[in-house]
Formats: sequence, structure tokens, C-alpha cells
Amino acid sequence: MSKKKQVLLKLFEECVNKSDFRFHNKHVKQISEEIGFGNPFDATKIDHLSVLPEELIAQDYFVIHLGKGWHEFVRGINTGYHLFEPITADEHIEKPYSPSLLNHVDTSESTVLSFINNQKILQDFLYDNPQAVFNRYGARRTKLSGDYWIDQTLVSLKNQQIEIDLTVERNGIVTIFEAKNGFSSNFAVYQLYFALPLLSQFT
Repeated sequence: MSKKKQVLLKLFEECVNKSDFRFHNKHVKQISEEIGFGNPFDATKIDHLSVLPEELIAQDYFVIHLGKGWHEFVRGINTGYHLFEPITADEHIEKPYSPSLLNHVDTSESTVLSFINNQKILQDFLYDNPQAVFNRYGARRTKLSGDYWIDQTLVSLKNQQIEIDLTVERNGIVTIFEAKNGFSSNFAVYQLYFALPLLSQFT
């Protein structure tokens, strides 16, 4: 088991023993030092289920960031993570490639999002129309507070920092994108849901 998983498992076991599933960064740092995990700031960053200890998955728990250094183990992995559906052969679409000077500058999330927009893939995917015109808003970081139900658990966020990789709007319909630099069989959907209160004020 990786040291990161050992840190998470020990935190979880301690939370179970005290019947309090909240924990703070200070304790994450303490446990990380005990186990020898060199990056305590990364210990609670869990973009994919493969990072979670098997024991947590078996008991249906994952980690939510609450803000101000606090985190919480909550139940309902299926509400926190989405398994990508397989792409079938009839869903593959061949598109002509339009070379550009900046297409391959790097493989950052921002560059990839720009690439799929410039190649009209975004327009095809969202609107089934490569000529669709829409409003595009780049990456944004902000802080938010609010209450969320995750399965049967009510969690309260306090000045939690979030990042929205891309937002597009067309005819009053808003779409939020979370980009990943790499491939995985699943992703943390709460990264998208946390942004909803920021958009609800406009609807």
C-alpha cells in the first residue's frame, strides 16, 4: 500500500474510533510525518478512486474538502465519483485535423481545452453543430461557502477554494468543464457540483 493510502487509512480509522469524520490539515501533516509521506498537502487530493485505500472504498467513504484546512470522510462514493462509460465504435467520429502553430506547445489542461474548441470538437459535442456560436469563459479560481447533501450527509463548506477550468454559455444554457491531464476510469464529480452556486445567481 502506498504511503498516501496509509495516511488516509490511518486518518479514517482514527475518525471511526472517535465517531467524528472531520479532520484538519494539522493532523494530516502529523500523520504524514509519522508514516514518512513527504507531501501532506497532496494526501487529501483524490481525483480518482485508485488513490483511495481499498478499505475506504469497501465501506463507501471518500474525502470532501470543507475549507479553512478542514476535510471530512463522507459516505456515498457513487455520488462523489463517476465511472466513465465505454465509448462504442459507433460513437467514434473522424474529424479533419487543422494544424496550428500552438496546438502542441504543451499538454496542459488549458491548452487541451483550447485545442478542442479550436478544432470544433466542443461545438460538435455540445451542440451537434461545428458552426455553433457560444460564449466562452476561461479558467477561474474563487472561494465559496454553502451547504451540500452528499448521499445522507450534510456538509458545510467555508471559504473552500475551487477552480472552474472552463465555462460556456449558449441560449441561456451553461456548461461547466473539469479538465484532466491524463486518462482515468473515473473522476470526482463534486469538483463540478461545487461550482453550481456560483452560477445559480444568474439563472
